[in-house]
Amino acid sequence: MVAGALVLVALVAAAVLWPKPDAPMAGAQMMVAEVVRGTLSESITGTGSLAALERKTVNSESTGTVSAIYVTEGDRVQKGDLLMTLDSSTQDLNISSSELNLQLEQKSLNDLYEEKSNLYVYAPASGLLSGTLPAVDQSVKSGSTLATITDQSKLQVTAEFVLYPSTPIKLGDTVEFFITEYLQYVYGEVTTVSSSPISGGSTVNYKVVVTLQNPGLLTADAQFAMFLANDYGRFSPTTLGSLSYVSPTNIEIKTDGTLQEIYVSDGEWVEQGQLLAIIVSDTLDDKINSAEIKLQQSRNSLEELYEKKNARTITAPISGTVLSVGVTEGEEVTEQTSSLVTIAYLDAMEVTLSVDELDILAVEKGMAATITSDALPGRTFDAYVSDIALEGTAYSGVAAFDVTLQIDEPGDLRSGMSVNIAILTTQVEDVLLVPLAAITQQGNEYWVTLMDESGGESVRQPVEVGAVSSDRAQIVSGLEEGQRVVYQSFTAAANAETEDSGQGMTGGMPGMGGMGGMPGGGMPTGGMR
Repeated sequence: MVAGALVLVALVAAAVLWPKPDAPMAGAQMMVAEVVRGTLSESITGTGSLAALERKTVNSESTGTVSAIYVTEGDRVQKGDLLMTLDSSTQDLNISSSELNLQLEQKSLNDLYEEKSNLYVYAPASGLLSGTLPAVDQSVKSGSTLATITDQSKLQVTAEFVLYPSTPIKLGDTVEFFITEYLQYVYGEVTTVSSSPISGGSTVNYKVVVTLQNPGLLTADAQFAMFLANDYGRFSPTTLGSLSYVSPTNIEIKTDGTLQEIYVSDGEWVEQGQLLAIIVSDTLDDKINSAEIKLQQSRNSLEELYEKKNARTITAPISGTVLSVGVTEGEEVTEQTSSLVTIAYLDAMEVTLSVDELDILAVEKGMAATITSDALPGRTFDAYVSDIALEGTAYSGVAAFDVTLQIDEPGDLRSGMSVNIAILTTQVEDVLLVPLAAITQQGNEYWVTLMDESGGESVRQPVEVGAVSSDRAQIVSGLEEGQRVVYQSFTAAANAETEDSGQGMTGGMPGMGGMGGMPGGGMPTGGMR
């Protein structure tokens, strides 16, 4: 450690500059100290100002009018508690307008997607194709007809029947067809009954549409007789039309483009859902891409409006005490310009101490410290090192590092108070102690001078040195409690005389009255083994 190295240097200097114990220097004072058992400790001290462990000022993130305030100064709040709300009719109107616009843009995009799906032309029904099909590479227009499909598997006929209340005709009634050409019966069913009469007079006629499956022999010009049979009897029509195929289905082109492929020909039988043709469009993909970008931009804009609306509900960002409320109900606030509420967590506090580079290596996270304040005389508060800056700041050629200390039980301490700080860097208990000035180094050995209790000459006693502070040292071995050591100490006058004589011994050395002149405001902490 740096501190240990400084002590070793000091002791080496003492061995070089300090005379033997039987040759006292002029101006030196003989001192006697007893080897005692006790506690050795060393601290780094300084002052600082207390601050809340956490402090947050809530600024407005939306524009509006303060509609309600739910806290006052001094209130304790939990994170997420409601502090105040804002209203903005303009913002609400913008949201409604943006929502409507988004719906319209989504519909336009869906229409384009549908239009793209219509580039593939499928058969809407089963049957025979008829009509003149366009050629490949020919331009086609939305709404035009590619071809028609006629389903010859079904035939229809329209007839009129006299209906009486006692003999109703209903959907699904069976109809007999006698085909004259083949002398054969086929059967159909009623698929439509008109809701209003066709003609007046003594009878009431109703139009009835009958549909039958084509057994494969009938054509639209076939001759036939028809009878309707139900639970009320067997009836003949008063008027009978001709057989016809079910109305043909048009294959509609639903998008503009160019016919790229066609897979069928005129007169071919097709099945419902069969792919008939493919159309290409040079502009449709560009339209879709532009519509997708526009829709996403509208979504982003609406999301920003939602965020600003949510920001009108002001909640506590941390748990703590409300220090101030910066607005009143009815006041207009603007985005990022108005300080609404300040909250601080006062159940724990912190203070920062600037420690110079000569002492910083002796400081570790978790080290215990004590806090005192002139405002609370006689009271001491526990603290610990919670953070140590990795980078220092240079002052007059010496770097200083910020050390943060945390007080978990601040009691009556208040944020902003000036306090005194002592970080305990060294502490050993129940050890043998002697004055640091009583120890001298010679080579690799440390020794003290024992006082001869019988009146004889003093004797050098080798010792093993442990931890040291600015004025005392731990003796690991070589001495016993109660023994007395003697050493020489300079008076202030002797120190001044030595400086005048050009010795350059500023502040003293071990064995020479202490380390008061060492850098860092005192003897660096550390240990020697």
